Amino acid sequence: MKRNNKTIALLGDDTWFHMFPKSFDYKFVSESFDVRDVDTDDNIIINNIEDLIKENKYDFIVGHLLGIDHSGHLYNDSN
Repeated sequence: MKRNNKTIALLGDDTWFHMFPKSFDYKFVSESFDVRDVDTDDNIIINNIEDLIKENKYDFIVGHLLGIDHSGHLYNDSN
């Protein structure tokens, strides 16, 4: 997408930014390694994605929700 001059926004998991640091025109990320936190990352996305869509500035928006993944890790830790 970047090679085709598309604009990309990132919300959520900072792993995307670390893997593709030059790919995003906008980022609002949180650290992804606290598996006990099942809602902070998701709330960042939920609270900001609608405004990004309304701005109509980005061709593509990545919203990586982690809550369900973290819940799985917590469930596995308790067994």
